[in-house]
Amino acid sequence: MGSLISSAVCSSLSGIGGLLRLRASFLPFTILNCEVARNGLLIFVEPQRLKERWEGAQSGPKRVLKTSLEACVLYCQRIALIVLLLAFLSPAAFACPGTSEHGLNTPKGLFRPSQRVYGADLSQEVFKAVSEDICKQLVVDLTAYGERPSSSSANEQARSWIRDQLTSVSNGRIQVEVLGGRMSVVGRLPGWAPQPAPAFIVGGHYDTVSVSPGANDDAVGVAAMLEVARVMSSHEWPLDIYFCAWNAEEIGLVGSNEVAAILDARGVNILQYFNVDMLLVADKEASSDARVLVAYNKDAQATYQDSQYYAELMKMMSNNFGTNLIKTVSSKAAPFWWASDHVSFIENGYEEVLFAFESGSDNDDAYHTSADTWDNPSYNFTLAQETTASVAASMAFTMAHIYGEPASLMMSDGIPPYGSETYYVAITTPTVLAVTAYWNLGSPQFSLYAPSGTLLGTFQGTTPQSNQTVFNVTVATNGLYKLKVSNPDGGKSSVQTRIQYNTDIEGDGISDRYQYWSLTGLYNTDSDGDSLNDAYEIIIGTSPSNPDSDSDSLPDGWEITNGFNPLIPDSLLDTDKDGLCNLYEFLNGTDPRNNDSDFDRMPDGWELEHGLNPLSDDSALDADMDGISNIEEYLMGLDPQVFDAHTSAAYTDVAMPIALISIISAAAIIAARQTRKSWKT
Repeated sequence: MGSLISSAVCSSLSGIGGLLRLRASFLPFTILNCEVARNGLLIFVEPQRLKERWEGAQSGPKRVLKTSLEACVLYCQRIALIVLLLAFLSPAAFACPGTSEHGLNTPKGLFRPSQRVYGADLSQEVFKAVSEDICKQLVVDLTAYGERPSSSSANEQARSWIRDQLTSVSNGRIQVEVLGGRMSVVGRLPGWAPQPAPAFIVGGHYDTVSVSPGANDDAVGVAAMLEVARVMSSHEWPLDIYFCAWNAEEIGLVGSNEVAAILDARGVNILQYFNVDMLLVADKEASSDARVLVAYNKDAQATYQDSQYYAELMKMMSNNFGTNLIKTVSSKAAPFWWASDHVSFIENGYEEVLFAFESGSDNDDAYHTSADTWDNPSYNFTLAQETTASVAASMAFTMAHIYGEPASLMMSDGIPPYGSETYYVAITTPTVLAVTAYWNLGSPQFSLYAPSGTLLGTFQGTTPQSNQTVFNVTVATNGLYKLKVSNPDGGKSSVQTRIQYNTDIEGDGISDRYQYWSLTGLYNTDSDGDSLNDAYEIIIGTSPSNPDSDSDSLPDGWEITNGFNPLIPDSLLDTDKDGLCNLYEFLNGTDPRNNDSDFDRMPDGWELEHGLNPLSDDSALDADMDGISNIEEYLMGLDPQVFDAHTSAAYTDVAMPIALISIISAAAIIAARQTRKSWKT
């Protein structure tokens, strides 16, 4: 018997949980029924009752036979219990395949430092995250090194400070190097999209003339670059973003020219370079929407998408989220166009550049003087903050693109009585401009204007509406369109507006709806056969060539479909608490989020452990033919595969007749004794 018990124990523990039954060959019933749970616990079930009917039993008192058998059962139980408890000294006996000392949630070296962005428009979030105080403090810190001519010790110290800042603000995510003989600082925040994919660049120069600490020229440009780095590095974007601090700008744009040539040799495709050089002085005579100028490349070779679009995108961000202080100008009408670092990129074959600079350059008396200090009373750091925010938001909006979907803007504002809100949208290709709105107060009026200022249409709202179509207008001209939402009534009005349209930001004649940079050809490919296309695998961070990226024996596609993380091993978890770990749910085809996949009121784990089908309603069946249905066996805590005599028809067929015979016999004996007594008397 000992070898029999040991064999049964080993057999049971070699699997992952299950039902352990010990049966002595000389006994017609199970002596120990023990469930080995997947969490390593044992749940004992009472010994099974005698299954044979008592008629035809061997001679001798039945009670004696029953008592002897039950004593044997108790003895065997105790032996088996000791063996099982000893088995617990080796926890590995109960481990599911794939467990390790690292635990269930260890991602096996996978590095996911931040939120991966796909299809999420974070433009307003990053716009609001840019801090005027931080921009100003960065200027204070950089100018503390004093004058920084390109070969000076102060220049070297400033360079080290910039390198440290790029590392610090990004928690080490930005990869920093010093390039060129003039030692320009170049940081790269890697995008998750594979190469070749285009990149954004933002930069300013850190050197100065020999007599100036260069707060406005151009510590503010470096500060803008560092603040964009801080804000953008909190997310994982699809495209690379370069953060550059040029040296030797003041002696002929030398540093930026070196780096532009290096990037060209490396095959870097630039989507847009945002050059920031002097922002702090506004033209006192200019209108409020022209306090900062953004010049776009108007060379004969440059298309609208190469440069003008991004200048207008910056104005769109400044207007929709800020105070609308940006004015776009053509390079042909821009002062100092040929005097800053974006020119180096044009000379190296890049047309995708723009130049953000101050509108008050004509009355900037501190230019190239010792008065160019951070505390100059004519400097306005709000201009730097909103320009920097517009750069970051323009990048974020561009990378909000999602394959198969149009571009979308969502605005929500409370409009005061007799007031209005104006929204801009930059159009890059002929498209339908679809405007829908929701309002619960007032009767707002909508007006749509072309880039030329021509009124394209109006719509008068009436009673409160939900998802009201306002415009479906076909537009064919590239440029900045304006939607004005007015409240002509004296009461309050709250309006949510959505604008949808197609884009072609690269000007290749193909709608961006059907492209996603380097992923375009991968949306119809599944290299590893895990039911996830390769593009989607790259987006979420799984391997397109490995169907099980986290090596937990669960295919990536199955995990995504069932709401699990394919980058974290979770095969041993029991999400729905049905006694089956996720791996066994996968292997058995059950639902890991539903403890009763077939809705038959019996948990999946219980059904599998008792030989039933968790994918088919078998609650009304009687697997062991004992007259008790499977659902009744579950509710009564019985085994549906083991005949239950005391609670079945057999009990009625055997026990009741025996009891009746016993009663009749007892009555007969009593009657006989009474008869004898009466005879004696």
